[in-house]
Amino acid sequence: MVNKQVQNSHPFVVLRGNTYYFRYVTPTHIRKLCPPLPTEGKRSLRADSLEWLAGF
Repeated sequence: MVNKQVQNSHPFVVLRGNTYYFRYVTPTHIRKLCPPLPTEGKRSLRADSLEWLAGF
């Protein structure tokens, strides 16, 4: 499946299939300083996956 950037003004939001994702890639120079950090962080923006926000 191909990731498609939604807009140039929002580089962290990508469309994959029918689902939008928030995607953050850790810069290389930061990963070199702290190798245990993940290369990429991704979170689905589907309404049912945002239940963790209800606690706030």
